[in-house]
Amino acid sequence: MPLDHYKKKRDFSKTPEPAGTEQSNANNLFMMHKHAARRLHYDLRLEFDGVLLSWAVTRGPSLNPKEKRLAVHVEDHPIEYADFEGIIPENNYGAGETLIYDRGYWQPIGDVTFGLKKGHLQFELYGQKLKGKWHLVRIAEKGGSDAKNWLLIKAIDEYASDKEDITRTKPLSVKSGLSIEALKTYKKVAETPLFFKPMLAKPATKPPESDEWLHEVKFDGYRMQVRLDGGNVRFFSRQGNEWSENFLALSKYFAMLPCINAIIDGEIAAVDQDGRTNFSLLQTALTQKDSALAYYAFDLIYYNGVDLRERPLVERKRHLSLLFKQSKPPLFVSEAFYESGSVVLNHIRQFGLEGIVSKRKDSVYRGIRSDQWRKVRCISRQEFVVGGFTINEPGAVASLLVGTYDGKHLIYNGRVGTGFGRQIAKQLFQTLNGSKTKNSPFSKALSAKERQNAIFVRPATVVEIEYLALTKDGRLRHASFKGIRLDKSTKDVKMEETIRQLCKPSITVDTNIKFTNLDRIYWPDCGLTKQNLIDYYEKIWPHISKYICRRPLSLLRCPEGITGQQFFQKHAWAGMDSNIRLLKTDSQNLIYIDSVEGLLALAQGAVLEIHPWGATIDDIHKCNRIVMDIDPDVSVTFSLVRDAAREIRDRLKDLGLESSVKTSGGKGLHVVSDLPAPLSWEDTKTLTQYIANAMTNDNPELYLAQSGKQKRVGKMFIDYQRNYFGATAVAAYSPRARPLAPISLPISWEELDQVEAGNAFHLDDPQLEA
Repeated sequence: MPLDHYKKKRDFSKTPEPAGTEQSNANNLFMMHKHAARRLHYDLRLEFDGVLLSWAVTRGPSLNPKEKRLAVHVEDHPIEYADFEGIIPENNYGAGETLIYDRGYWQPIGDVTFGLKKGHLQFELYGQKLKGKWHLVRIAEKGGSDAKNWLLIKAIDEYASDKEDITRTKPLSVKSGLSIEALKTYKKVAETPLFFKPMLAKPATKPPESDEWLHEVKFDGYRMQVRLDGGNVRFFSRQGNEWSENFLALSKYFAMLPCINAIIDGEIAAVDQDGRTNFSLLQTALTQKDSALAYYAFDLIYYNGVDLRERPLVERKRHLSLLFKQSKPPLFVSEAFYESGSVVLNHIRQFGLEGIVSKRKDSVYRGIRSDQWRKVRCISRQEFVVGGFTINEPGAVASLLVGTYDGKHLIYNGRVGTGFGRQIAKQLFQTLNGSKTKNSPFSKALSAKERQNAIFVRPATVVEIEYLALTKDGRLRHASFKGIRLDKSTKDVKMEETIRQLCKPSITVDTNIKFTNLDRIYWPDCGLTKQNLIDYYEKIWPHISKYICRRPLSLLRCPEGITGQQFFQKHAWAGMDSNIRLLKTDSQNLIYIDSVEGLLALAQGAVLEIHPWGATIDDIHKCNRIVMDIDPDVSVTFSLVRDAAREIRDRLKDLGLESSVKTSGGKGLHVVSDLPAPLSWEDTKTLTQYIANAMTNDNPELYLAQSGKQKRVGKMFIDYQRNYFGATAVAAYSPRARPLAPISLPISWEELDQVEAGNAFHLDDPQLEA
C-alpha cells in the first residue's frame, strides 16, 4: 500500500504527525515543508492518486533555472500531512521543527504516471511563494525507475530569477508566520496535561452592570475543549472525555488555523434557520453523524507553547481573535459585548436566545465554578436526572420522570411528556430500557398519581429540560425535553437556587397588583386558568411589548372565561389597576400600557385579547403600522390563504414597503407592515383600500374587498378596514378567546408553508419558542 512505508517509520503515539488515510479526492494540492531535522532541508509534496508524492530538496528551491537542486524521492505522505506544522519529538523519525514553507496547487504537464516512470515530471506551481513552470528530472543511475535522486529545476518563464534567493528573502511559514528559530523556543503542547478542567460560570438572577465586565451570548450546545498540535486535532468534553471521532468534519478547519499548538475553549452547537444555536438540532446532528455543526470559541488557554491561564481574559481574547482572524464558518469567535449587562441581556432576549455569560475582564482561567464568570438565562432550563419513564406504545417513551440531587438524595421534580418526536421517543426507550429497576430511585415516596404507569430506572441518564416555572414544592410546569446530556455526570445535577427566577430575570412584578381567583378557568376545553394567562403574559412580555406598548388598546375582557360574558373595553373601568395608563384626548380617554406590570394588570382584569391601534400615543392622528386581514370562507383551503398573504406582500413591496406575516389565531392570516414614515389616516385608508380593490379586480372569483357573508362564499375577504382611526387588529402573541386558546403568532415567510391553519398555535404549546 502507498502509505505502508510512511507508517512503518513512525510511532503515532509519540509523534504529532497524522497517521492519515489514502483519499480519492484530487485537488492537485501542492505544498513544501521547511524541515530542520539532522540538517535543514525542504520537502516538496504533490498530491496524486490519494497521497502526497514527496521529495526532500536538500538546499531548498531556487528560482534560477541554471541552479539544479538535489531532490531525494522519499516515501509517500498522507494528504493530511499538508496541514502539519510542529515539532517531531526527539528519538522519532525526522525529529525536528517543521514549518509549512509554501502551499497552493499544482498542474501537471503531461501524464504523471508516465513522467514518474520515465523520470521527468513537468508541472506548474500556483503557491504563495513558488509559481510558474518547474521540472523534476531523475538522475540516471543504477536502479533505473527505482532510483531516488532527482533534480528540481525552475523553468525559464516570468517567475524565474537569478537575483533572488527565495529561501533567504522569504524564510517564514505561510501558515503561522513563524521561523524555524522561533519554533525551537516553543514548548510542545504534548508537555501539558492532556485536558484542562474547564472554568465554569455561577448562576445569577441578573448580570453585573460595572464596566469591569464583558458579556457574551450563552450558546446552546456542548462545551468542548479543542487541542491542536501540529496537524493533530483532538476534542474533549467538559468531563475530559475524548470526542474526536464525533467531529471529524470540523477537524480540517481547525488544522488550518495559523499556529503550532493551542488549546481552545468553546462550544459546539447546531444552528437553526434563524441563526440561533439549538440543542435539539445538535442532538439530531450527533445521532446522524451530521457535519452541519459550528464551533464558537470564547477562550484560549494555551497558544504556541505558552500557557495563558494566568493572563487576564482580555489578553486571552486578543490572542484568540488573532488566531481566528482568517478563519471561516463553521469556526467562529464568540463576540464580547461591553455595554451594561442589563442592556445586553435585553437585546439577547429579543432574539430568543438562551441567555448571557458575564465575565470579569481581568479574570484568570481557573478549573472551578467561579464568581468571576456569571450566567444569566432568559429561559428556565437545566439538567435533570431520569428516574423513570412511561410508555403509550411499545418501544417508545411517552414521558420521563425526572429529578435533581440534594446531597445524596434524588428529589422528584415531575414528568416531562413533550419535546420529543417519535424517533427520539424510541431512542429514549432504547437508552432507558436496559436500566429498569423495581424500586423508585427517588428519595421520597411518590403519590399514586405521580407513580401511575411509571417504569423506574437506575439514575444514570442526564437530560436537558426547558420549563416555564417551578411550583413551590419544586414541580416542573410546562416542561419540554431538549436532549440527552452525554457530557454531564448525574452527580453534578443539582437544582440551582436561582433557576426559579431565571425565566424572568429582568421582570419585577409590581407587588401592588392584587391577583385574585388564580384558579378560575378561562379556557375550559383545555383547562387553562387565570394563573396560566398570567404566566404566559409574563413569559411573552419581551416579544409582545413592541406590538402593544404605548399604543391605544381595545381589550376583550372575559371575567368568567370564554363561555361567559365577553365585552370590548376601550376606556377605563372601575377598579382598573394604576399600571394601565390613561391617554386623555379632546374627545375620549384611551387606555394603553408601557410596562410588564401593565400587561399583568390586564391579565388580572380578565383581558383575553389585546387589540392595538395602528398608531402610538405620541400621535394618534398618524398611522405607522398597517394590518391587512385575510378572512377566508370556511370552504377556502389554507394554501390559498397563504398565496393571498404572499400576494399582499408582493403588492406592498411594489409600493416600497416591507412586510411580515402572522397567524390571526382564527381562520386566516395577517400581513403587517411598519411604515417608514407615518401617514394620515386618510392616506392609510387610500393605500390599503387600493391593495384590496386591486386584488379583487384582478381575481374576483377568489377575493372581495367588501364584507358580507353571502358574498363571501368560496372567497377571501381582504379586510383593509383595520386601518382607520380607532380601528384595531389583534396583536401578535395575543391569545384569542376561542376554544383551545389559540394565539396570533408571527412567523417568517420561509416558515409559512409549514403552517396549516390560522389557529395552529396555542397559549400552552410547549414547543412555542417564546
